[in-house]
Amino acid sequence: MLTTTVVLRISRIAGSSLTAARSRVRLAFAALLGYLPRRWPSWFDPQPLAWQQSPYGPFRRSVSLTAAGDVIAVPTRGHTPNHVSLIVWDGEEQIMLAGDASYSESTMLRGAIDGVGPDESAQVQTMADIRALCAARPTVYLPTHDPRSAERLAGSCTVALDRSSRCSIATASHCDAGRLAPL
Repeated sequence: MLTTTVVLRISRIAGSSLTAARSRVRLAFAALLGYLPRRWPSWFDPQPLAWQQSPYGPFRRSVSLTAAGDVIAVPTRGHTPNHVSLIVWDGEEQIMLAGDASYSESTMLRGAIDGVGPDESAQVQTMADIRALCAARPTVYLPTHDPRSAERLAGSCTVALDRSSRCSIATASHCDAGRLAPL
């Protein structure tokens, strides 16, 4: 989950006014937000994302983070104003590193607000956008706090929005092994 942790740290400051030229100003601001820059590797220098007005599925903005276009950031506001999730293409499916967009796949599927956030309507809209994305393309959904994220990643379990799930519960995921059981 190191990738998701880094994404969360970046997502909470992406879009903030951290464009100051001096590194120590950025570090001081990050420290005020509660981040511990002295724990970051010396090469780690987060910068605001340069959002493109090109949609990715239901998300109105996105930014490709790789030249190949196989890692894409999308805004998933709600938990924090500048929360970001990453989408990684893996063959015919995509993997969504959702951070804290929801705490679990099941709460995202229900549209339930399950965490602290300053804007409930943004949280509800983000979850609706994620469900729309999952309906359009096979998606392995990996929120940070979901105890099943590692299982879903290992089994390439994609989100099921209908009753055609190959897992043992219809509201869970399409999973090659079909071995997920309810929590």
